[in-house]
Amino acid sequence: MTIDSVVNSARTRITPGSMPDLRDRPAAQAAVTRQSTEVAAARAYLHDCTGQIWERALAGDAVRSDALAMTFGAASHAIEVAHKTVESMCATAGTSALYVESPLERAHRDMHAMLRHIIAQPVWQEQAGRVLFGMEPTDLLFTV
Repeated sequence: MTIDSVVNSARTRITPGSMPDLRDRPAAQAAVTRQSTEVAAARAYLHDCTGQIWERALAGDAVRSDALAMTFGAASHAIEVAHKTVESMCATAGTSALYVESPLERAHRDMHAMLRHIIAQPVWQEQAGRVLFGMEPTDLLFTV
């Protein structure tokens, strides 16, 4: 959503003065490309990890701890990429991202709310790391 907002704005927004329009700025072009790629990669990895768990569940097999660890790691990575993307797109859009009318302003608020959610807390990476080191997780929610 944030990338689309910047792209749509750049297609129509005229910058007053001597600065080039947003769509003509190489830094904006690079930021949109970089963040689009990072989001697609994080999404694909998260879908792959959750898909493996889903397939095991459909087969009636127990979910392995290492598969859960990788899924929690993938979710944590996706959250980090989402946060970086929102910040990057807000910076790319400039002051227009500050106004309540901007979808970027809402995305910025939503992202910061999401960062307080339980799934975004470092404990999940710690628990995943325990499993990857061959130890048992200490948080019961990790095994659900």
